[in-house]
Amino acid sequence: MRNMTQNTCSLFLALFSLVPFSPMKTMAQDSLNLRIEKAIGLEKAAAYYDAVYFYLRSNPGQAKKYASESERFASLENNNAITAYALLNRGTYYSAMGVLDSAIIFLEKAKKLAVEVDHVSLLIKSRSGLGKAYIADGNPEKALANLFEALEKLTEAPDKETEIKVRINIVWAYLELKRHRDCVDFGREGIKLVDQQFEWMLPYFYNNMAISYGAMKAFDSAKYFVEKSVVIAEGTQQYGMLANAHFILGNLFASDTQYDRAAIEYLKAKPYREKTGNIMFIVSDLYTLADLYFKMNNYQKGIDAALEGLAIAEKNNLTLKFEGIYQALARNYEGLGDYKNASKYFGLLAAAKDSVYHNATSKAIVEMQTKYESEKKEHAIKTLEAEARTRQLQIVALLVFSLMVSIAIYLFFSRRTLTLKTQLAEERQQIQKERFRLVIDGEEKEKKRMARELHDGLGQMLSTVRLMVSDIDESNAEPKVVRTLGALDKTIAEVRNLSHSMMPIQLIHSGLAAAVLEMNDAINATGKIAMTLTIPRNLVLDDAVSIAVYRAIQEIVNNSIKYSKASKIKVSLNHQENFLTITITDNGIGFDTAKIAESKGIGWANVYARMEIIGGHVNIYSKPTEGTMVQLDVPIRRVQEISQTA
Repeated sequence: MRNMTQNTCSLFLALFSLVPFSPMKTMAQDSLNLRIEKAIGLEKAAAYYDAVYFYLRSNPGQAKKYASESERFASLENNNAITAYALLNRGTYYSAMGVLDSAIIFLEKAKKLAVEVDHVSLLIKSRSGLGKAYIADGNPEKALANLFEALEKLTEAPDKETEIKVRINIVWAYLELKRHRDCVDFGREGIKLVDQQFEWMLPYFYNNMAISYGAMKAFDSAKYFVEKSVVIAEGTQQYGMLANAHFILGNLFASDTQYDRAAIEYLKAKPYREKTGNIMFIVSDLYTLADLYFKMNNYQKGIDAALEGLAIAEKNNLTLKFEGIYQALARNYEGLGDYKNASKYFGLLAAAKDSVYHNATSKAIVEMQTKYESEKKEHAIKTLEAEARTRQLQIVALLVFSLMVSIAIYLFFSRRTLTLKTQLAEERQQIQKERFRLVIDGEEKEKKRMARELHDGLGQMLSTVRLMVSDIDESNAEPKVVRTLGALDKTIAEVRNLSHSMMPIQLIHSGLAAAVLEMNDAINATGKIAMTLTIPRNLVLDDAVSIAVYRAIQEIVNNSIKYSKASKIKVSLNHQENFLTITITDNGIGFDTAKIAESKGIGWANVYARMEIIGGHVNIYSKPTEGTMVQLDVPIRRVQEISQTA
């Protein structure tokens, strides 16, 4: 695919202002009503909270109804925690509808009351809600402060579902701040927490990661994750996520100049968007359509759509949307030949890009993340210190002085012995790793030497002999001579195949790109499976890295051919800064990745070992019947590339 436009990336940043704190997708309306009817006090307030978030996914009108009922209930109770829940519900509803000023007012009041009553769960929820609202309102410093403090508070009151939701909001914050590598990495960590019970939350991770992969030009990965998002969102009737996913797909098609397919995806999103009623999404849709009209040379329609979006954004102070709107207006006016207005909006676009928001984002995110990590460590240290003091008091209360001395001596020597055992085990493990590295390195060097000897030595000698007898007319030669010549030809072919299996000559002489291209041609020549390859040509890497990457690709592709029943395999190598990312996907039957650890074979073990030796990482995404995607991230120091697609 061709490079995404800046306007496309701007749309991506607009798509995630709502991450609902919904109960499980299996919770039905009847069970919610029954819970609200039977509950009393603070439990009833919490039930209203769950109802609001449940319906924000598919029925905002019903969510508003429960928020109002929550307020009426709070007015009858003399309880600050119940009042905080009512404020939280109203603020969350306004946030979902894009009415950010009101959302922030209600959520700040809810947070204040949560602090006063020292209710940790309420404080976590209100801070997470404020994080979303402040990001959407263009105030990343306050947003990140609230989000990371919510994550830090979860160490005091652990809750898996709430932690997943807070992490979704932080992933979205990374996306809004255009820190795409952080978005992908933090998203991967969050996905690890999601089990079947919370599978409905995966589209929020998938859509964010798809957008960041698209911004990093890893289009295969972007398409892979957004298509997974559509499947889950359809099954759970998450209209906002469905609309967002279709817009992401539309933008991917638009970036590849497939404008008709982009329009189809935008139209698919329309009925889902109408169900949500969120003005932020509506504005994003309008300037995205304006950008599409520009690409289709329909400039006046583009101007009309962008001006409509500008009016809504100005009315509701949606500062994060101005950049996309200004760009759409500037480009369409320029296309129409109205250079006065084009110049006006290009100027406004430059001012938006140079705003305090853009200048502060990198510093803000580093400071907030560092603050969170520091506070997390301090909390852990305090917890350990408190536990140690408790143990000491128990020992003093239970044992006499003489026994304490004996136990102290015993504990001292036991701890010292345990420490020495641990150090010894670590040293053995390190030695084993180094031994394994040396074995692989020596094995590859010996294979390379033998491959050269077979190809350049014995192979050349046999070829010379064949050339010397090439003048023999086999049609008139004796049968014994004909059989001898045939045996000679088979021997030459066998030497060539043996040399290639030990170490591809292309890898030795021409590097990784030529060797993988040769693998691609050989597989396609069989006619049994279609393999497509996107790879930088003339990729100059360290020999050890080249061999490790080639062996890993070879093993993964062979696994797909042998076990996946796939008809298509895609291999893509992409260079981003100091990383080489290798993505290998197939359309086969998939497999349970948890069984890799139980496998007695050496194939995957070799892949992980080779990546570990060169400092790389392996990520595998696969489910039965859904195909497989393997991504290898390899750090590299120098790379020269000329783009080539096979």
